[in-house]
Amino acid sequence: MGMKCSIFFTFWGLQRLKKGGLSNAKLSKMNFLGLGTWFMKRKMKKANVASLEQLLREYKDLGGKILACDMTMKVMGCSKEDLIPEVDEYASVANYINDAKDSDINLFI
Repeated sequence: MGMKCSIFFTFWGLQRLKKGGLSNAKLSKMNFLGLGTWFMKRKMKKANVASLEQLLREYKDLGGKILACDMTMKVMGCSKEDLIPEVDEYASVANYINDAKDSDINLFI
């Protein structure tokens, strides 16, 4: 659609940026020793929905930017080496606000 897009990952969202964080993501609030995630992955596959890893690749291919919260990294004891190489910036909330203030659309999840 020709829009620039960036996603700011902080606190528990930052865990998805750790190496292996997408493939090990719990996709259900009711995990039941892994059954909830297994069930959701099965439903996604049956509905022909791409995996989280594929969605991330497509997002990056379309020019999407990934920002990791540097403060959260310190709090959680996480280093740059712990994160996937797709991270574009290690940024503060101020960086996120600066990007968001001029945007036409801003989603906070």
